[in-house]
Amino acid sequence: ESNIHLIHKKMDELLTAHNVKITAYYYNTASAESNDPNRKPNPGMLNQAIKDWNLDIENTWMIGDREADISAGINANVRTVFIENTTHTLSAHIQPWYFVKNLVEAEQLISRT
Repeated sequence: ESNIHLIHKKMDELLTAHNVKITAYYYNTASAESNDPNRKPNPGMLNQAIKDWNLDIENTWMIGDREADISAGINANVRTVFIENTTHTLSAHIQPWYFVKNLVEAEQLISRT
């Protein structure tokens, strides 16, 4: 769990250079086998963020680099952006709204939309 905080800190540092600020991070430490409602691909964390921040669901986005991220976004009925990489791929039945190369490209996409 301490590693996730280091990852968030590094993301903040990198994104600040591009004038991007993450308002809140949500994560879950339950095992994949637990079927916890807050464990991706379940939409619990997204639903909680929507509630916490009174978000307009039509203007809410899930950005991720794994199938579980995109599935959670689909399950929460929000727009999805898949960060393409060589490590993780998507099953043919998982269709995100958009594909990008990195978080900066995702931010640019969202800013234009």
